[in-house]
Amino acid sequence: MADTAAPGPTRALILANPASGSHSPELVGQVRDLCATYLERAEVHRTSGPGDATVAVRRALERTDDAPDLIVAIGGDGTVREAVQGLVPADHGASLAVIPGGTGNSGYKMLWGERPWSEALKAVLTDHGIGGSARLRRLDLARLAETRNYVHLGACSGVIADALSTANQVPRSGRVRHRRA
Repeated sequence: MADTAAPGPTRALILANPASGSHSPELVGQVRDLCATYLERAEVHRTSGPGDATVAVRRALERTDDAPDLIVAIGGDGTVREAVQGLVPADHGASLAVIPGGTGNSGYKMLWGERPWSEALKAVLTDHGIGGSARLRRLDLARLAETRNYVHLGACSGVIADALSTANQVPRSGRVRHRRA
């Protein structure tokens, strides 16, 4: 679907995954502060385990008077997948912004390349019309028959899936961690 103009966000739910590949409390604070500068409200939810981000997004979107219109996922591709899973079932009008805080960060790189996250997020918060550097884009999703989960970047098995699991035990961060695994 074509890129479209959208009204700017006013309320954000920031998902922070402390188990993600390159998580830091400083990054979460910087994201929260940047959102608070431009939005009416920015709340942080630190995930507690698998599936928690999905539940947090769904619960937040069920609020009738102050539901977020922007979900900011700080984490890796797994955190982004969980946020997408929470966004799918309802017609709520919320958008997704991705902040790289994982190991590979494919979801972020697909959208922003090597652009610093602070520039990308500021563009989402302030420059959201057609012709701006941040435009509303529809994501293509697939639904896995076996798990009934939605995926936005694809699914993997075999060596790649094993490397992603192994990365959790590699004492490095970012791309070095991913390559080592």
